[in-house]
Amino acid sequence: MRRTGRGEAAVVSCGTLLVLLVSAIGCDQLMRKRSLGETVWRDNCARCHGIDGGGTVLKYAHYPGTNLLDDHWENGGEDFEMESTILEGIFPTMPSFDETLSGEEIKAVIEHIRSLRGGR
Repeated sequence: MRRTGRGEAAVVSCGTLLVLLVSAIGCDQLMRKRSLGETVWRDNCARCHGIDGGGTVLKYAHYPGTNLLDDHWENGGEDFEMESTILEGIFPTMPSFDETLSGEEIKAVIEHIRSLRGGR
């Protein structure tokens, strides 16, 4: 069996450290920190409205209100109207979130919806 010298061991250690460092940087770029609004959206809204808000989830795509990217909103697109819809739900298709989301979370998810729509 061949013995490695200190120089070779140092090169291997530095190479391993470099690979780990590049991996950590890459993970930071891939796994960026999500805003509160995006986190609430993904946890509560995306299963029906889709990650992008386009309403393309097959199970719910036939419901007219699932696409939040278009300009046709049955219950209005002003912040207070969106807040009311989130709090009260839309019977029988959308649940009420009045007991599950805080006021801060609702404001954050409305801001996230606006970002999905390009600020509209």
